[in-house]
Amino acid sequence: MFRKWIWLIAFLPGLAMAHPDWNGYLQLRYSADNQQLNSFSIRRAKLWLKGAAPPPHWFYKLQGSFRWQHKGAFVLQDAFVEYQQPAFKIRFGQMVPDFSLQRQQSDYLLPIVERAQVINALIPSAETLARDIGLLIFWNAKESGWRVSAGLFNGNGANQQQNNDRKFLYTTRATKSVSLFSGWQLQSGFSLAFRKGSNLKFKKIFNEQTDFSGNDLRWATEFQLTGHGWQFQAEYLQARLKSRLTQGYYLLINKTMERHLLTFSLEQFSDLNPQTSDQPFYILDYGYRLAGNENKILVDLRFHPQNKEITFATSIQLQIFFH
Repeated sequence: MFRKWIWLIAFLPGLAMAHPDWNGYLQLRYSADNQQLNSFSIRRAKLWLKGAAPPPHWFYKLQGSFRWQHKGAFVLQDAFVEYQQPAFKIRFGQMVPDFSLQRQQSDYLLPIVERAQVINALIPSAETLARDIGLLIFWNAKESGWRVSAGLFNGNGANQQQNNDRKFLYTTRATKSVSLFSGWQLQSGFSLAFRKGSNLKFKKIFNEQTDFSGNDLRWATEFQLTGHGWQFQAEYLQARLKSRLTQGYYLLINKTMERHLLTFSLEQFSDLNPQTSDQPFYILDYGYRLAGNENKILVDLRFHPQNKEITFATSIQLQIFFH
């Protein structure tokens, strides 16, 4: 313990000399539905510090979040260092594994209030802040438009000191970007993740009581077309847990008009919990940008066919970003 404090004391002056960049944001939300939900909440409250470390080509990021699941405790999310070169970079520490498109998009930049249900459920480490501890290598061939990553992680999720079951999580993602006519940009890609699980809980796939052990193979395809204020984005994800299959998709269409955002999204997720409905969600969002794309108000309407009825939910979210 004493050595850790000595290391921290020696490291902090270097961060101060490197002119760190402080950022954070709040998402304040009011929600209601036809099941008598009627409440205010702090959906997200995050702070992070990032910048260049004293050695050349080295960078760092530390990020924490106030988690309502932990009664407002400040929980560590990201803690990594990164070595960068023009053609590649290597990242060490706790981070989001590079898997799927929407999970790599910051939530404060999304045109809707939440990521798709299938993304939240089927990405690696979905149950533990969507983070894991390990390393990621990125290759970036700018001339050809290819970007490829490979990751090796403990597979135990965020804020775990060591790899308890001695089995690793392996990930890879490859994307191809192409410039089309008249300012349109196309990106497509594929993600793959594998691990051999041991007594893991997948609450978003099974239920609270079920433990999973065995081969866990997941893959995803992605598509995005942007240009002239339009964004068309879609993904399909699948997980094969031993012999059982769970899958889902989403389709998102967004139009940005100066300060106004209009978004339609269709999403569907088939889990392995017989108590939940696998019917699709139909989502409409309107956004008004207060400043840039970071400070805005979002109004979210969701419709969900369930048991021969249509349930609905609405949210109004204020997002304030600060430096």
